[in-house]
Amino acid sequence: MTGRRYTADDLAGLKAKIRALRSRTLDRGCSEAEAVAAAAKAAELMHGAGLTDELVDRPPFAEVELPMAAVRMKRPWSGLFVSIASVCTVQVWHGYAQGGSLVIFGFEPDVLIAEYLVEMLSRCVETERANFRLTDAYRRRRVARTRKQAVDAFLAGFIAALANKVRMLASDASVDEHQAKRAAVETEVARRDIQLRAKRQTKARDLSRHEAFGSGYAAGRAVPIHSGVGAEAARTGLPAPRLSLPAPGGRNA
Repeated sequence: MTGRRYTADDLAGLKAKIRALRSRTLDRGCSEAEAVAAAAKAAELMHGAGLTDELVDRPPFAEVELPMAAVRMKRPWSGLFVSIASVCTVQVWHGYAQGGSLVIFGFEPDVLIAEYLVEMLSRCVETERANFRLTDAYRRRRVARTRKQAVDAFLAGFIAALANKVRMLASDASVDEHQAKRAAVETEVARRDIQLRAKRQTKARDLSRHEAFGSGYAAGRAVPIHSGVGAEAARTGLPAPRLSLPAPGGRNA
């Protein structure tokens, strides 16, 4: 192994070259001499960079930054994002974009699933917020303060239920693989010297005793989030979720 330091782009290119060399096999029309030479070159490159088979075959890391209003970075929203990060084996943190943002970092397939969940569930929450404002439980309140409290309690219950349903997706993934991926992501974050930005959370009001909390929790439990099947699940080790969003004025899309 050489003492050369590889950048993330260097490693990505090197892994692609090694994978291309390892694909030159007899089954793909190469002669025996060509296949042996390609395998030897691939082994030489791997040794020089200190790469193992697992590291070569592992998907690349990815990072996305989603615009996110500052209010969504607080409870109860933050609990939903933490659940998504845990299940998808990614890390999330506050970004520095103007107006607020959420950064998702991890292996590329996992980041794509986490991004999908964040965007779809955020839309789901906003739809249910609008639906709740059409109910008698909201309209019978005449004071702005009590109306806001009812909405906050409803959303707290709804988001708590969604977070629980998201966490249940993890039961379909291999525990050992999940832990190994988590360790790899944490190591990469440390290697890149990424300074995680966490805002201090103020103590949230306990809204669980409010009648609207129960309504919100029941609505959240009714949202169907199912483990997907197929190529994506086989490739990532985490079933790609399927989500049916409720339409305005009703529970089913």
